[in-house]
Amino acid sequence: GVPSQHRLYGAFRRLNGKVGDKSAHWFVEGYEGSEIDESLLLSPPAAAPAVSGAGAAEAADDIVFVWRDRHLPPSELLSTLRERNISNVTIVGVKASHCVQATAQMLCDQGLAVTAVREAIEDDKPKRLDAVMTHLLPIYADVVSLDGFINGVLGSEGFSSDTGAGSTKRNSSIRYLADCRRSGHMHLYASALLRKGGWRKYPTQTWYSDALCGKEFICPIGKQILDFCDEPAFSKISMFIRGREWLDEKEKIVSLAGDSMPKTYVIQNGEWVEESPVAGESTLFFLKEAEKNGGKAVQVYRSPAECLANATDAASTYVVQGHIASPLLTADGHKCHVKVYCLLHCDDDGTSWTLYTCKDCYLSVSETRWSPTDVSHEAQITTLRSTRLKTGCAPDIFKAWPGVYGRCQALIGDIVGRGIELGRLRGRKDKAQQAFEIFSADFMLDEFDKLWCIEFNFTPVLYDPRAGQPLTTKGLRLYDDQYKDSGGKESEIDDGKMIADALDLIFEVDKKLQLSEDSLWDLCATIEGTYSTVTPGACGERTQATVASFRRMLG
Repeated sequence: GVPSQHRLYGAFRRLNGKVGDKSAHWFVEGYEGSEIDESLLLSPPAAAPAVSGAGAAEAADDIVFVWRDRHLPPSELLSTLRERNISNVTIVGVKASHCVQATAQMLCDQGLAVTAVREAIEDDKPKRLDAVMTHLLPIYADVVSLDGFINGVLGSEGFSSDTGAGSTKRNSSIRYLADCRRSGHMHLYASALLRKGGWRKYPTQTWYSDALCGKEFICPIGKQILDFCDEPAFSKISMFIRGREWLDEKEKIVSLAGDSMPKTYVIQNGEWVEESPVAGESTLFFLKEAEKNGGKAVQVYRSPAECLANATDAASTYVVQGHIASPLLTADGHKCHVKVYCLLHCDDDGTSWTLYTCKDCYLSVSETRWSPTDVSHEAQITTLRSTRLKTGCAPDIFKAWPGVYGRCQALIGDIVGRGIELGRLRGRKDKAQQAFEIFSADFMLDEFDKLWCIEFNFTPVLYDPRAGQPLTTKGLRLYDDQYKDSGGKESEIDDGKMIADALDLIFEVDKKLQLSEDSLWDLCATIEGTYSTVTPGACGERTQATVASFRRMLG
């Protein structure tokens, strides 16, 4: 065991001597934390033998565990390497300043060639990590990037055959996912799937760099097709619906929503397109960039002329909408809207669609009381969710809620169904690939009980306190504070179960056939569409002319 006077670990030994194994058991055999986490192994053995507390024990022909009870690795490590005639060793680890550097020093002393993979080594002190990786470790080892290691040592094809399809064949119950850092909710999806079990993270590499936009694109190592990743070209199931812009972009959705949306006007290149609103049409007008979502993208003005004057970005398309007359307010006089979350799935035949809506909706309320002449964001913008609206409830703040959910659901079905029927939303039959997406739809009621569709949002803010997501918005920080204040019990804003239930519907065949009673998702509609690879009207006149010219050239 560890000597009680050991400079690094002696304090642990002394504490263990005082309180016993039950209270202090860092890596003590038989206690939680000493077992091998099989999710760390690419191809875990079907039945790994017990690993003794000291020395080496083979769990499979290619997997050996060597435990250490000192700062330096034990002699068993060297004997194992010699027995297998290993002369090149690659090091990864979670403590650069301790076990990693100690192991590198010992192996270097024995004349072995040592490689350290920069992205696969960590330390609890970032500055110390940088110092070790930059100045100390290169004395004993070749420090390389992950891309350099894969391409220079294994070769990406060799890696993918050893870890991707090969490991899946050996253990078909394991599925692989990768976060390629595209915009979207992959971080939340990955967290939910990994917690569920049966899933493992797959490493990534640079796919290519776009010099024009200065962006680097990521893909799974070896450009493998995985069970799930956020880069559609490398995923069996895509998390992006083709044609999603027809619901997401403000100037496009009006063609599908019709008179269920407020009258919408368009500004391009500093000019009104086709027609402009009349000055007395409304007391207030909202100016929005068509491709942006969220309250920050909305400006409030008293006249169409002010909207036109402030649509200053020539590269952007803007929409202008008048305020809904006589909006139905909360009991205390605040403006509000209902947010409904939706899940849309298309099968790999490209034509079979299933639309779900979440039973738990939300009321988003303005910060201050509403006035028809107040242009402040605090009075007019309703972005942050505040109250969970469960089916059948009648909250005092919004007594109109009973019955509204069914009406919202029907309107969502109409708008999405129209988008599919017109070929705006398209499947991926050409890729034999399923596709799904979680998005939100916002609705307002007026005092005459008319239900208005305000917008669809394909990048809604979702919050899962278990995912460790970056708190990049005001809303996320607020929801996180509320969750912590509640002690994690029945927090008003917690999308974790909604996300997990959605992924069950997508990835579990039995869940698709029948919704469980405790699922947060309702079946809204099943829709059969006509498969199309190109959205009607998607090609501009110049593109069509070029295609026609090319066809003539081919005879």
